[in-house]
Amino acid sequence: MKRRLMVTAGVSAALLALTACDSGSTTPAPSASPTALATPEDAPVDSHESGLESPIVYGLTVPRGAVQLGPLVQVRSQELLDTYRPELEAILAERAAEEAAEQAAEEAENEGEPSDDASPSPTPTPTPTDIRPERDTFSPLEEPPLPDTVTSVMRIDEDPTEVTRSMLAQIDVLLPDEEIVTDDLGRHCASENNRITHCALDVTGTTPGDREIRVQLDIDPGDLATRTANAYAQERPVMVLTVTYIGDPREGQENREPEQLDDVDPIDTPEKSGLIWPKMDLDAPGEGPFLGDWTPPEEGRVLLTGHDPAFVLVYTQRSTEGAQIAREYVASKTGVEEPVRDVVAYLNEVNAVYSAQAPDGTTARAVHVVTARGSYTFLFSIPPA
Repeated sequence: MKRRLMVTAGVSAALLALTACDSGSTTPAPSASPTALATPEDAPVDSHESGLESPIVYGLTVPRGAVQLGPLVQVRSQELLDTYRPELEAILAERAAEEAAEQAAEEAENEGEPSDDASPSPTPTPTPTDIRPERDTFSPLEEPPLPDTVTSVMRIDEDPTEVTRSMLAQIDVLLPDEEIVTDDLGRHCASENNRITHCALDVTGTTPGDREIRVQLDIDPGDLATRTANAYAQERPVMVLTVTYIGDPREGQENREPEQLDDVDPIDTPEKSGLIWPKMDLDAPGEGPFLGDWTPPEEGRVLLTGHDPAFVLVYTQRSTEGAQIAREYVASKTGVEEPVRDVVAYLNEVNAVYSAQAPDGTTARAVHVVTARGSYTFLFSIPPA
């Protein structure tokens, strides 16, 4: 077991996802949707917010006083991809060989027959439609691996101290051997003149269900010097939680029993550090640029942004628009026109992950999530390790 508390650098390398059928499940499931129809572009922001104490994963829930924006991000870790890719490649190679043999046999059978001199009819150009991303990358496997990482992006609407301590208390129960400090924010938060500038926790451990996981928590109150919150944060702190299964990838796929978080301590003791959450006067400009020089297109509606870790959440009514935003963002940041892609399809949600590395080592990652509510694209800028 390894534990590492971070008070300066934010979580930036693992902003991907897995969710639950209930608050303790480890099986990915669709995020809660308040409506079965796509949300209108001019709908209020709260139509994109999760319900009270929405489940995240391994029994963790969105703490009271915070709301999750958009769906959970659900993808496979690199370790999981590397474990199952050889099986996928073997199946695809076998299918390709069979198709080649069938084609050769057909050509041999037709050899000597008169050819049809008639000019073939031109292939009609398909009419663009709003379609979901293609099928799961690992669909040729009998049991495609389920995602092993989940990320939730949240806005803290009520007392940040209570919300932060509540989140820490849940993590403490999930990883009991790590003894997470919940009553002293000074153990997790950096500050200037007694005002919090950033809070972070990065801890690995074993759950009560004997799973090895990594939990990363970041809370970004905004720019203390200018008293400016992140764009679209409503002058409130932004919280990002990422949970990754780090045990044996195959064992993680077999062990899907729910975690039960019992006896989460109530937040009823004094906070020891006395640190203050700075009050922000306004949000950063909504038109951007974000993540360096990226500006949102007209068809995209930004719902939330963060600086540490750096991300942007964009909503579009059409999935084709969300996919285009994802591809163009990665290409513009890295120069890679065909980024690495993994598609996760589960029930009525599809997560398409696009990723590429820029020459300076920065990774641009976009996760396009198609849900019943519409299309959500999460853009991330991940600095070199």
